[in-house]
Formats: sequence, C-alpha cells, structure tokens
Amino acid sequence: MQKDKSLAQPGNTGKLKNGTEERYTAVYNSDTLDDLKNIAYWSRKKIKDTINSAFADFIEAWKKDPQNKSYTSSGKIKQRPEGE
Repeated sequence: MQKDKSLAQPGNTGKLKNGTEERYTAVYNSDTLDDLKNIAYWSRKKIKDTINSAFADFIEAWKKDPQNKSYTSSGKIKQRPEGE
C-alpha cells in the first residue's frame, strides 16, 4: 500500500518567537473541531490551550499503554526516522 504523503505535509509551519510553540496547519473533522471550540468556550480557555491539553492527555495515555512499550524509552517517545 502506497503512503499518502499529502496527509503528512503541513500547509503552514514555523516556530513562534517565544521558542516553545510551533504553528502547524492541519485538517480536522468538523464535528470534532466544533466540540473542541465548545469545550474551550465553556471552560473559558483558548482553543489552542484546550487542544494542547487534549494532546498532552493523549500522549500520556499512549506512553502508558503496554502495547507501545517498544516505542518509548525512559518515559520519552522515540524519534521517528529522518525524513518521515
């Protein structure tokens, strides 16, 4: 099966001046994005903060899953191969 490189190519990327954030354009399911916007509104948080929290929760759960043990080392996720 051929890999669809269009899915991995961001439309807009770049480090921000604060050095801890990076701009990345991605396509999301409309219903999922609408739910995130609603959660951010009712939580009185920025959408980016809501998404960062969801990503952090997902990453921590992924690292704890025994199925992913071979992809982690000392609590860190192994880097993907160069060029991927």
